Amino acid sequence: NQERDLGVLICNNLKSSEQCIIAAKKSNQVLGMIRRNIKFKSKEIIISLYKALVRPRLEYCIQAWSPNLIKDVELLEKVQRRATKMIMGYSKLNYERRLKLTGLTTLIKRREKGDLIETYRILHGFERVVVVVSWCLTAHRHNNGHVEPVIPWSGPILKIGHLGQRLITLQGGDMMNDDEPKKQTQK
Repeated sequence: NQERDLGVLICNNLKSSEQCIIAAKKSNQVLGMIRRNIKFKSKEIIISLYKALVRPRLEYCIQAWSPNLIKDVELLEKVQRRATKMIMGYSKLNYERRLKLTGLTTLIKRREKGDLIETYRILHGFERVVVVVSWCLTAHRHNNGHVEPVIPWSGPILKIGHLGQRLITLQGGDMMNDDEPKKQTQK
């Protein structure tokens, strides 16, 4: 039913829920140890301990098992919420405010940034990846003018949560026309 490889639990259905539960459990255990043993919970101390001891457990081999279900994403994010609440004077602030004050980003933003960096490294030859199947995105118009990405693919189907599919999702389905490049708006 499931197999562990390099510390990552892989299920037959390729869903990452079990791995998310394990990562959150181990991370919460470390947070509990920090809460019990550290008396002065300043921002610098808690954030340093979080980055050194907790976040690596949440992000270990994340490229292989990146969560794609909302419940799994929330489970991992809940650990970071708990860590930022531990900081002296931050427990009453909302999560977004705590992130801003600590200089942290959401874990999903970190995963998206990591996916983009990994893609850049692969495309520019910094990673030794054997490309067996090439794929590209084109815009195909149908259904009353709605644009749907079409992925010519001669190999296995893109599985939900894998790097190629996550990059398509990051694009938000917006494809660029060859005639006029789309301008990105900053938020």
